[in-house]
Amino acid sequence: MTANGPLMYHVRPLYDFTSNIVLPTCMYKMNNLHDSKFSTEFSHEVSSNSLDLAELEKSQLNIIHKLEDLKEKVLKLKAEFGVTSDNNLGKFQDIVVKANPKSPPLSIWVLYHLIAQSTPTRLVTYKHSSLNAIPEEIRQLQNSSSSESCNLSLTVIWRDGDRDHEMMIDPIHQGMIEGEVNIVRYLSRLLSLIDESDSVLATQFDNWLEVVHSSIIHGNNKDRQGALKSLNSHLGKSAFLLGDSYTIADIVMWSALTQTKLHQSLPANVAKWLKSLLNVDIFQKCNDIILL
Repeated sequence: MTANGPLMYHVRPLYDFTSNIVLPTCMYKMNNLHDSKFSTEFSHEVSSNSLDLAELEKSQLNIIHKLEDLKEKVLKLKAEFGVTSDNNLGKFQDIVVKANPKSPPLSIWVLYHLIAQSTPTRLVTYKHSSLNAIPEEIRQLQNSSSSESCNLSLTVIWRDGDRDHEMMIDPIHQGMIEGEVNIVRYLSRLLSLIDESDSVLATQFDNWLEVVHSSIIHGNNKDRQGALKSLNSHLGKSAFLLGDSYTIADIVMWSALTQTKLHQSLPANVAKWLKSLLNVDIFQKCNDIILL
């Protein structure tokens, strides 16, 4: 019975407050490091981890030693073959150009004859496996060597594809120069074929190379006709593109006009300029190329 009447259900209490409750004295309980059993297990785990770290360190040191040995071998090979990153033709220079046979970089053949006048040079061509056969007109571009011992080697690899010509200048960092004009620009500065001390001449040189690259080689018909008009106007006042004698700019312009077939129909002043180039010895040696 209660004050309100008899109980319907008798329920046992959820908590027994009569028993003693032991409260924790710390937030986290940890094993005793000084306990013999735990100490043995812990020591075994630490030893295992230390062994793994030692093996890793040993492996890393082994890799470092191999890299040092490889570096030393590369330096010895550079010294043996005279390879240098400096622009010094006192040592051997190997320049490799991957070329598209659809628009052969003819300027390289003229450059070879120009450079060979003062530096022992050779020019070698190869066919890449991606190319089924070398076009008939490309076969006229012969290999040449000015002497048995050369300071400069120009290698042209004919390869298939629609990509522009490429020249690797830094294999480690994959430094690439693309396009005939840019390759010739690099070579002219590498071989000191342009007087960089004359800022006006250097600017005019770069301007003509840009005209060749943008308006003739990679331009449409309208761009090419506009370039020919400007070229004809300029050659009405000057015998060559820069000054009173031919330069690298004339060589690159000749190459572009030839490979784009524009040399077959030229304005009067440009035709006169082209004829004067063919009277120069290094162009006469490439005279067959004009007939491509």
